[in-house]
Amino acid sequence: MSLPRTKTTRPRADIVLLLLLQLAIGAVGARDARASADTEESAAYRYSGAPWPLRYFIYVDEAGLMKRFRLKMAEMNANRERGTENAVYRGFEEFFPPDAAIATPTKHIGITTLIFSRSGTLLSPEFHRFHFTAARTDLNNLVLLKNGIGNSREKPYHFAYWWELPGKHIMSPAVCDITDDLRYVTDNPKSKGYIGGFGCREWSAQLQDDERPYIDVTSYLEDGLHIISDFVGWSGFEHKLKPVIGKHLTEWICLHECPGGEDPGVIKSMEAWTKKHGFPMPKQPTRQPEFPDSFFQNIDLE
Repeated sequence: MSLPRTKTTRPRADIVLLLLLQLAIGAVGARDARASADTEESAAYRYSGAPWPLRYFIYVDEAGLMKRFRLKMAEMNANRERGTENAVYRGFEEFFPPDAAIATPTKHIGITTLIFSRSGTLLSPEFHRFHFTAARTDLNNLVLLKNGIGNSREKPYHFAYWWELPGKHIMSPAVCDITDDLRYVTDNPKSKGYIGGFGCREWSAQLQDDERPYIDVTSYLEDGLHIISDFVGWSGFEHKLKPVIGKHLTEWICLHECPGGEDPGVIKSMEAWTKKHGFPMPKQPTRQPEFPDSFFQNIDLE
């Protein structure tokens, strides 16, 4: 799960975890609320007949925080199993610790990657024992099901949601999480609740732009601060393979699907790296978020 950050500071870990749990309950609960008035056969448990769209899903945050939140989510899921907490879905984080971590001067960037088949089967080797299958619900939640869609005894494990506008738009469809619900409310740094930075719509716009050779996940914040903050991303079976890169303070990092068989890690020289692979240098966008809700005043975003 993601958490809104201030632009230069990070709360203490115990405060972070408390806010994370509040957001986790609120995010799933907000979507649960739409389903709770229905029966168990509601839209929360009905699955789209459309082909499964994700080749991979990636979740990035501070590695230590991801590990601590995994333990908290395991506790929450157990409470839901016992009936002491009411929720339509369980949280996926219990089963998915970071499968990679990249050291920077200020933190270890944790990366969790889920690889899927065209039928939605989770292919990541370390998770085979759970026999997870992914599905999209009629409420556009993206969930994992133990032992297949036909198993009604296991509550789904929620990991993201599908966001799609009517018509054709460069940033749509997108795979988003709860921070993105808040991120796009405003792009004005002076507004209350402003989060800013890189999010799911920026990811999809770069993914679906054939002229862009990579996905730059840098959050370009005020005062020249450039960081890799928490985010989720994805790619479909029809999309080109694109390296996922970002700048954290002074270092450029390749996070996923690095070109030429390179391992994820710090890029020693961005100028040399882009020249080697025939890529242009990344350019800072004029604003972030680039696609706030105010851009879509004539479109129903629900």
